[in-house]
Amino acid sequence: MTYRRLLVPALLAAMLSLVRCSGSIDIGEDGGDADSDGDSDADSDSTGCAGGCPPGQRCVSGRCVSSCSGAGDCTVPYQCCDGGCVNVREDVNNCNACGNTCAPYGDSCIGGVCSCNGAVSCGDPMVCCDSAGCRDTQDDEAHCGGCGVVCDGSCAEGVCEECSADAHEATGGNTCADALPLGSIDDSGQQQVLTGNLYPDGDQDCFWFTAADTADADCDSFHVDVRFTSNPDNQFAVEVFRGSCESPECATASYDHYSWATDFLDTGGAEWRGECPCRADSVDGTQECSDNTAVFRFCVVRTSGAAAACGWYEVEVSNGVYSTEDA
Repeated sequence: MTYRRLLVPALLAAMLSLVRCSGSIDIGEDGGDADSDGDSDADSDSTGCAGGCPPGQRCVSGRCVSSCSGAGDCTVPYQCCDGGCVNVREDVNNCNACGNTCAPYGDSCIGGVCSCNGAVSCGDPMVCCDSAGCRDTQDDEAHCGGCGVVCDGSCAEGVCEECSADAHEATGGNTCADALPLGSIDDSGQQQVLTGNLYPDGDQDCFWFTAADTADADCDSFHVDVRFTSNPDNQFAVEVFRGSCESPECATASYDHYSWATDFLDTGGAEWRGECPCRADSVDGTQECSDNTAVFRFCVVRTSGAAAACGWYEVEVSNGVYSTEDA
């Protein structure tokens, strides 16, 4: 214990003095690092020690340590690794044994055990990223192919895939209040098909339209329908508002299909529902063909927890195309 307390300050003092005394480093005739301790070998390894090491020390894992030639030259917990005494209980490149490196699964050695950000070390294929913990660099958009490599798109097998923006991205539609107009869609069977993609996370595509209920005399075909015809990996969902943007319909979960219809008749409850059949004038025992024209707004969003990808969605908006009886 006494030896360790004396050694560490001495090493720190030596390292600090080398940093302060930075300058030209003598190069040997073979172009390698100069031999400063007379043992005929270079005093640095591939990681290097700034300014070289003083006599009696050797560069191991980027630090100057006492030179050694065998196991008996170092005091526990130090071991002789690559000609220098290293503390195998805390050396990340010689953790618990010479040559046992913690990278890429750990960034530190604590008590001879590799650790990632102070926690348990990562297991393959996860790697340890500074301040981010264990990450799978094969599909992590924030660490794609390596720690800290951020994708402006999706990450597949460690390679960033760039996502092209929607054509309408610059014109609005990023919030319900800023929804893009689709015009009027009436219940004669009109429909529109929209395509787009969503990136980065938090992006959404919002639209609004007037669902028109044409005049009826016997059966109302009013049937507003919003559904995906293409939804790669089921990563997209729709959030629909009838009227204002204040309260979405079916807001308790993510949905890939929405409909609001009157093309049916349900007499099982206290009040009849639906308007097929219906009459132009209210008569006892019949339903009146009312005007259900309304404004609908909807946003295409990424489902919670879905991995970001560049696949484009295709969503169909219609009125009067589908029948409740066939659903």
